Amino acid sequence: MNHIETFDDHIDLRVLAHDLSALLIKPENSDIAEEFPGSVSRYTGDIETVRSNLAEALADCKPGIRQQFIAFSGTQSVGMSVIRFADSIPRGIQDTWPNVSGFICHPFRSQGLGGLSLAARLAVVRDQFGGDAWTQVKKTNVPSNRMVSHAGFVKTSETDTHIIYAYHA
Repeated sequence: MNHIETFDDHIDLRVLAHDLSALLIKPENSDIAEEFPGSVSRYTGDIETVRSNLAEALADCKPGIRQQFIAFSGTQSVGMSVIRFADSIPRGIQDTWPNVSGFICHPFRSQGLGGLSLAARLAVVRDQFGGDAWTQVKKTNVPSNRMVSHAGFVKTSETDTHIIYAYHA
């Protein structure tokens, strides 16, 4: 059964490290490396190093500051998402709004996990972050652009490669 869990102490970091690393190195997930190069570099490679990097990410999670989520297909972790304050803010976005971003690995896309993940993040945005957030989606990522629009995000601007969206609860 597909589900989303808050990234917290009950998640086995060694299993998570193995699952994510195995999926992120697959060629069909190269788009994730393009969009989230830092995440891919932290969550691939030596499993003990990946586990340590996940432990650091877990330690950074604090209500109203940073929250992370794990997407599961059955018992396998197949994606991650985050709510955090970004270092670089696009035009038209307030620095008091957190960024919401995430990824689902192939072959688990188009199964509703992205929507479940986004709904979980938006519930936390409403409860802990004042109800406002933003995201950016690659222009060519039609399913993700459709998903964020249906979730209530409104286009605020665009770059050569991305559409910037704002959310207001």
